[in-house]
Amino acid sequence: MFDNNQVKLTTESILALDQVWQLLNENPTLSLQINGYTDSVGNKKANLLLSEQRARAVVSYLVRKGIVPERLRAKGLGDTMPIAPNTTEKGRALNRRTELEVIGM
Repeated sequence: MFDNNQVKLTTESILALDQVWQLLNENPTLSLQINGYTDSVGNKKANLLLSEQRARAVVSYLVRKGIVPERLRAKGLGDTMPIAPNTTEKGRALNRRTELEVIGM
């Protein structure tokens, strides 16, 4: 999860990404696409850019930890796939996220 209108990784996110790093280290042929999302607050174009920046922040973190960049791809999807209603702060917080998609083994 991300704070509202932010791309900085939270402590909670870093703990989860360290597990992803371990998975990638143990599976050297695994490739991932990092899909970034936003809540529905604000301009759609700005949200699309923000979601891309969130996905890139995850990729950058994993690359800094030693994962080869060619194994990772970042994609921003804005507010297109909410997992919770955007009518409450809790729901919006859940929608500000990144998800991992396996793109190669």
